[in-house]
Amino acid sequence: MKKLIKRLKSETFQRRVLQLITRYNFFLFPFFWSLTLFFSILESFIYSGFVHKYIFFGFQFFFLFTILGGLLIRSGLPLDKTVKGKWIDYYKILAKLNNLAFPVILSATLITSAVEKAHYRNYVFSKIHLQPQNLFWVCFVSFSLVILDIGNLGRIWFLDKAIFGEKIIPRLTLTYLKRIVVLALVFWVLIFNVRFASSEIFKNFFFILRHPFASYDEKMKGAWGDVYNYMLFIKQNTPDNAVIANPPPIKPWNNEGSGPLVTAFLYPRIFVQDENDENKIDLKADYALIAWGWFRCSESDVGPDDEDCHGWPRVKVPAEWIIYKKENSTEITKRFENTIYDPQDDINKYTWGLIKIKKE
Repeated sequence: MKKLIKRLKSETFQRRVLQLITRYNFFLFPFFWSLTLFFSILESFIYSGFVHKYIFFGFQFFFLFTILGGLLIRSGLPLDKTVKGKWIDYYKILAKLNNLAFPVILSATLITSAVEKAHYRNYVFSKIHLQPQNLFWVCFVSFSLVILDIGNLGRIWFLDKAIFGEKIIPRLTLTYLKRIVVLALVFWVLIFNVRFASSEIFKNFFFILRHPFASYDEKMKGAWGDVYNYMLFIKQNTPDNAVIANPPPIKPWNNEGSGPLVTAFLYPRIFVQDENDENKIDLKADYALIAWGWFRCSESDVGPDDEDCHGWPRVKVPAEWIIYKKENSTEITKRFENTIYDPQDDINKYTWGLIKIKKE
């Protein structure tokens, strides 16, 4: 056993393992990248989560391994000259095709996103059955090949020294492989954040272009829509020292349940929640939000949504009073005194409001 452990830790053994991994990765990378690109295009024309639904691995899983495989190729690790010679031409062809396609993909992504923001959600999908928000993934997959510059594997990669350092070959061990895995995860998380931020960036950018002299409230309403109205509604009907129960930060309450978001709008009010159980509510709070939920519960952006996942609180709450907000406004539409909030009542469907919790 000691000899086996010693052998596994030896640099010679680790180098052989790493060279074996890089050899097979060199063969498989073009196929894996093409498969990832195909899946990203497929979800752009259908819906997010389609790949995961049928093969149990989400598109993001394939994208992560594509980044990892590309970094292994560009990390300067040695390859058999015969193997490299046979495949180098395929890499050059793939790079040229992608370099031609990337400007087209980028233009299509920017144009469709702009058109979507200028009209309404799912406008582009209703016209050409294409989802701009998913098209960003196609853009990222194509751009990853541009950054990796696989058409010039015979040259030193421009990020070699910045990422991997100057002395690469002496560190051809599994520790070095771990370093590449961590780097791939960093890139993956970064792109995830860019993907979600890009939608809001486009939305805010086009609103600013159309309303260059808008007031703060107008800017907030333009950026957040009825979410901002709801925050003002809560602010107008609670004191600064209020303790407010809000839903957990999961779909469909990503906005109302986000601690940083509601605090940014309603500080110094304090928000309390049970992040692990959406059916619980802290009755020690002074108030509780009534939140139907703005987000869809399903992964798809099209088709009917499951109403059973919406609506909060999920339990009956004794109330000194309950008020309901008018849609796209901060006005109160209805008020009920000395009552009980019941999630099964029809009045609590598709509504946002506030409960003043009755203390025993």
